[in-house]
Amino acid sequence: MLKFDYEKIHGKNITEVHGENVRVMNDGSFECDRIVIDVATAALELSVNIDTDELIIELHEPYENTPGTLSNINDYLNFVGRKLGWVWTAKNYRGYDDAFMLALGEAVPDALDPAYAFVGAGSSICVYSVTPLKLPETNRLRP
Repeated sequence: MLKFDYEKIHGKNITEVHGENVRVMNDGSFECDRIVIDVATAALELSVNIDTDELIIELHEPYENTPGTLSNINDYLNFVGRKLGWVWTAKNYRGYDDAFMLALGEAVPDALDPAYAFVGAGSSICVYSVTPLKLPETNRLRP
């Protein structure tokens, strides 16, 4: 359960995306310590508790980019100009928010299907692209 009313930003166009301590790893994976997704009226902020790896998900007034702290990460994520769709959180067995999933788009299925997952791990936010599992014809259930 989010600690703010997501409806305030649901369906809004993303105007900027910034990250703190951005790292592209040797295997091409992407992680950072904080992600700020700006829409015209607010900023959705994801950060991680370094002791528990819990994601902290908050809504703030829009940020102004602070040089040296936040850097533009839209080239990695391609969010700007897209609409915020549905969101989901995932809790671990201890009750911590360990993952946050985000749909991007205004039309079904894009607005309802998760496109990205943000996972708190190793004191960082690891970003994953979410795609549907496509099974070979031989593995599909038959009626």
